[in-house]
Amino acid sequence: MRVVHANWSPDAGRLLVWGEDSALPPCAPRRPGRRPKVARLRRHPFACSVEQARGAAAALAQATDGEAREAVLLLPSGKDGPRCSPGLLRDEPAEAALETPAGAGLAPWSVPVLALRPEQALDLLLALPAGSPPGVAASEVAAGDSLRVLAEVAKLAIEVVTRGCVVPALECRDDRWLARWRPFRLTSAVPLRGNPGELGGRLELLCRGLPALGRAAIEPERFATAEKTARKEGWERLAMPPASALVDDLLPALVDRLVRDALSGERLAPVRRGRRPKVLPAAEAWLSALAAPDPAVTGAAAEDLARLAAELDTWFAVPAAGARGPFRTCFRLMPPGTGDAAGSHDAVGSPAHGDGESWQIEFLLQARDDPSLLVPADKVWRTRRGALTVLERRLDNPQEHLLGELGRATSLYPALEEALRSARPAALALSTEGAWHFLRQGASLLEQSGFGVLAPAWWKKPGAGLGVKLKASSRRKADGSGAATSSGLLGQEGLCAFEWSAALGGEELSLDELRRLAALKVPLVKTRGQWVEVRPDEIEQALAFLERHAAGGEASTL
Repeated sequence: MRVVHANWSPDAGRLLVWGEDSALPPCAPRRPGRRPKVARLRRHPFACSVEQARGAAAALAQATDGEAREAVLLLPSGKDGPRCSPGLLRDEPAEAALETPAGAGLAPWSVPVLALRPEQALDLLLALPAGSPPGVAASEVAAGDSLRVLAEVAKLAIEVVTRGCVVPALECRDDRWLARWRPFRLTSAVPLRGNPGELGGRLELLCRGLPALGRAAIEPERFATAEKTARKEGWERLAMPPASALVDDLLPALVDRLVRDALSGERLAPVRRGRRPKVLPAAEAWLSALAAPDPAVTGAAAEDLARLAAELDTWFAVPAAGARGPFRTCFRLMPPGTGDAAGSHDAVGSPAHGDGESWQIEFLLQARDDPSLLVPADKVWRTRRGALTVLERRLDNPQEHLLGELGRATSLYPALEEALRSARPAALALSTEGAWHFLRQGASLLEQSGFGVLAPAWWKKPGAGLGVKLKASSRRKADGSGAATSSGLLGQEGLCAFEWSAALGGEELSLDELRRLAALKVPLVKTRGQWVEVRPDEIEQALAFLERHAAGGEASTL
């Protein structure tokens, strides 16, 4: 049996893929002479060769190219060999050979690895199936926990890019300026916010799930220093990198590669007219590198790039996080005519419709340990003492806390600035287009920065978009008594009539209703009591389709 593992190397920027083989001996050959007090670096006795690891990876997911290298792993070990991973099936006598209390502990082992670049790593990680591949028994080849966790990081990277939660960056590494794409305000330093389905919460869960084996790699440049420390204090005293540091380095590397692949052939910098100068403006060189396969920024002066990097860092700086406390600021979007959106709040902003109705973003405090516990901003402003106490949860200076957090939120969603014109802001009125913009962009930015966001239940509900529906009915002759008769499937009675219609939020629309919907030109509409999102391109496609098939037709039931 072979088990495939993976470790991320931040210094090399490579995914190190290696494997264990149960057919190989569990113990390393003994060295002559006295056993050293501190374990020395030895060859892993049952590690797969590079070609075996390549073959195992191909059996699990897909064939992958990669550079053959040697890596050093710090593994739990017996006297003469490392412990096998939990997924590797071995005979009990082979494991018993390692059961020697004296000398047990951590020891360094040299392992052949496949070093994959980020684009190669993405291909492997995303092709990894949830279970055993067809035709491959789990007792033959299996994926280790470290490989599976890193595959989930790759899936998270795709979702980050798909949702547009990326920003461009400029960094200096080894005296080289590099243009990078980074996840927007998404690191494991963001605390779990009570919803593991959100990006920040999922990232933290992945950090918690990365096994110790996934943190066992020692960077080659640091091994000499680590060995000197180990000879004095033992390998157990060596601090291995935390899972958060590895995941926080892998995720941006994968995001950067995904964005570059999406921008392949695109040009971000404006087309230059005339002769190219010897020294390019820093912004132009940076924009060109953001869409290039190579992230190196060339042609600009180093001092200009340093100034640009400082400006970008200021621009994308994360606002100072508010005090932890028992509450966080929360924003709840209310459609027109529902509850408080009907006008109980003194909302600042522009109405959505000519009749004065509007959408509203309500401001609340939300308990961190119980998201269902909400305190409206009105109650905060009515608090006369210096503390707010709700169900044994106490928040000192709640009014200052709320104002400070609203100010922090304006840097993420500038439309909130209008609400701060009021001395006691409780809600913000929005137009329909403004509400759609909040749902599409503002909500995710606020969530990733630690705020709570409560969207209507219909938002992103499966099947709530615009589509077309096919209706079919059979054509049967009836005799005078009303009983259905048939002369066989090959006659007219064997035909069925069908017609196409539009469907929005599960409700059928006529062609005239669809035309009126297109004339509204708004991204959110209320049809038959239900709000749904509509896109102009989808409406145009549906109209064109239905106008071509307005007459319906007939088809054989055979």
